[in-house]
Amino acid sequence: MRLLFVAGGTAGPLTPLLAVAEEVRRMDGSVDCQFVIDHGQSEKTLVETAGFGYSMHSSGKLRRYLSMWNVLDAFRLLFSFFSALRHLRILQPDVVVTAGSYNGVPYLWAAKTLGIHTAVHQQDVQLGLANRLVLRGANYTSVAFSPTLQIVSKLTKNAAKTGNPVRASILHGDAERARQVFQLSPNLPVLLVLGGSSGARGLNTLVAHSLEQLLDCCQIIHVFGKNATTTATHHQYHPVLFLTDELPDALAVATIVVTRAGVGTLSELSVLAKPTIIVPMPDTHQEANARYVASKQAAIALDQRFTQPQQFADAVLDLLNNSKHRAELQEHIRLLNDPSAAATLARQYLYLAHKA
Repeated sequence: MRLLFVAGGTAGPLTPLLAVAEEVRRMDGSVDCQFVIDHGQSEKTLVETAGFGYSMHSSGKLRRYLSMWNVLDAFRLLFSFFSALRHLRILQPDVVVTAGSYNGVPYLWAAKTLGIHTAVHQQDVQLGLANRLVLRGANYTSVAFSPTLQIVSKLTKNAAKTGNPVRASILHGDAERARQVFQLSPNLPVLLVLGGSSGARGLNTLVAHSLEQLLDCCQIIHVFGKNATTTATHHQYHPVLFLTDELPDALAVATIVVTRAGVGTLSELSVLAKPTIIVPMPDTHQEANARYVASKQAAIALDQRFTQPQQFADAVLDLLNNSKHRAELQEHIRLLNDPSAAATLARQYLYLAHKA
């Protein structure tokens, strides 16, 4: 029995699929879980570290706006479809699963052409274009949030709210190990800034221009991403390009977390009940995620376009100094996600595979 998980583009669509694949492996070690990823090093590292086989594939980007690149990428998408057909004939999976990556579009179209069962997972509150193109023909669609289920249910009957899968390793972080790795003082709070695998220029700029105020009161672990650099030096400032094995420990030691509004990260912070400040990427689906989370009083949301470094620093320092507010955010963010989502989806995908 074989399940094929199709990701690609960023780590965002990959991490929930890894969580499900790990749960499938725990439930039935005889099932072969394979991945399709893009050519990014961060995705390759994540899959290799988890111990799964993978193939690399890059499809054309789908844009909702006019661009001359849309013409070229239309041909790339067509080529990707035939490439996916060839790959599926060789691999012969029982189920093909995607969580919103552009690679998922040609692969799920090809899977339906070959009569292979398909499943779609929608992480974000706002339904993405990639998933919108494939969920009508899917055998099963899962969503992370209730508002999304209302939208998806109009397009397909095979939809359910499951929450967003979180990898089990996230739950086993060691704060003391993080203090040793990052050389942290036990007497100062820790601010963890997650800029994402590709980096977050606007967020990184806010952090850089706020360091002087912040480092008077806390230590900072700053994940700045592959497309960014930082030149700041301070014994309480710890910049890192990307975190894999060390991420659970960094989350465990964090007093508060500043992050973009990717659902994968928000789901992990929910399970860990971490006080969180969200700075969504402007003019993207992340803004809908941030509005939803803020409406549940589960995090503080800042608009990058109108937030100055001093305002950013004030928000961080106010939260660090207000234990009551941190406790309230912890209580509410804990309710944001279902920690059993990975197991629920693993059982569902195994059920589809048995029906194949």
